[in-house]
Amino acid sequence: MDRRSVLLGLGAAALTGCAAPGSAVYQVVDSYRALDRAKKEYPFSREEIEGQPLGVLGVQVEGGLKGIVVWSKREDAYDYWRSGNGVLLVTQAGRLIRTSGFPQDQLASRVVSGVETLGQPLNQSQRYEVSRELDYLPDQYGVEAVYRLEYSKNAQIQLLGRTLAVAEWKETVSFPKSRRQWKQQIQIDQATGQVVRSIQHVGPKMRVVLEQLKPAQVVSQ
Repeated sequence: MDRRSVLLGLGAAALTGCAAPGSAVYQVVDSYRALDRAKKEYPFSREEIEGQPLGVLGVQVEGGLKGIVVWSKREDAYDYWRSGNGVLLVTQAGRLIRTSGFPQDQLASRVVSGVETLGQPLNQSQRYEVSRELDYLPDQYGVEAVYRLEYSKNAQIQLLGRTLAVAEWKETVSFPKSRRQWKQQIQIDQATGQVVRSIQHVGPKMRVVLEQLKPAQVVSQ
């Protein structure tokens, strides 16, 4: 039997009650359930998040486990978010600019023409376009990319026990020097205008889900 068949067989045995608690079969299935739960739920409660003195951003590589990074500072309109194990994200009004600590990292994202519209009031009847240059590992620098943002629909989403009304925007990132395209999603809180959830690329083969669990608390100097 191949490994996949064995695992499916183990799962069936456990679900039908044939596996006794404490057995190897039971432990395997229990670990898979825990892994599945870690992909769907944060290891923190809403009360724990609200108890943090700083902002909190939920982060998940698509298909991976959910974790958090905590806001550390705002510098030149860029927000820096860090985790306890050294992961760094830099965002600008919700736009992912730089990462460190991922399997593939984005080193920079620079506007070269047009105006970045995230963080500003958006007209749902209008399409927005901005050109950027991207640097990402292992050896891609100055990659030209055109970002086209278009309204999709209004929706309600759940963020760790909170229900938010959002405007959902679809974003297409195209590369003039190749036929490659990326698809991204931006969800904006209709009450505050902030990006509260997004799915953005880090390089061509990896997307991350970012969820604003608690806004950054920036004190004016």
